[in-house]
Amino acid sequence: MDDKNKKLFLLVFYFGLVSGILFMNYGFFHQSDFIQELMEKFNNLDKLQFVSKDEFFFYVLMIRCKQLAFFVLSYLFLPRYFVLILIDFYFSFCIGGFFSLETYNQGFQGILYGICYFFPHYICYFSLYGLACWQAKKGKNYRNDSEKKILALFLALFAVGCFLESYVNSILMIALYGII
Repeated sequence: MDDKNKKLFLLVFYFGLVSGILFMNYGFFHQSDFIQELMEKFNNLDKLQFVSKDEFFFYVLMIRCKQLAFFVLSYLFLPRYFVLILIDFYFSFCIGGFFSLETYNQGFQGILYGICYFFPHYICYFSLYGLACWQAKKGKNYRNDSEKKILALFLALFAVGCFLESYVNSILMIALYGII
């Protein structure tokens, strides 16, 4: 990716981050019932210890497969950089809103909880994003023998990310919120 594209992606990221923060702050003052409902979901993380990890894995897998299907179909039929910019905005918007909610709910300690909420599975998800950017740089008509290897790597990173989100992150969240 050249410097012009990096600056564009960074600008979109910051715009999404600020938009998510502003959106959540707007909700604090004008949609307090909705915000209270969101905060209850995080306060009820103790219920994760009563959910079967296998059931939770398939729940996470189904949610992530829906998101993946949307992004892959968009990636195939729309200009790749446009889709990558949309993904960049989507994730930064969600991160901004989430960190704003956690900070409002738990103060600056909420930022630490927020970072832990995205660990370790987002290492795999950010790697998927990097792989998609690398593929977009190669161009739409790029074809070679390594395409199957790239697809296998993509699916492996996706599966490992879902596994980490279901098993490792849920244990981390239970421990972090003082349940165990």
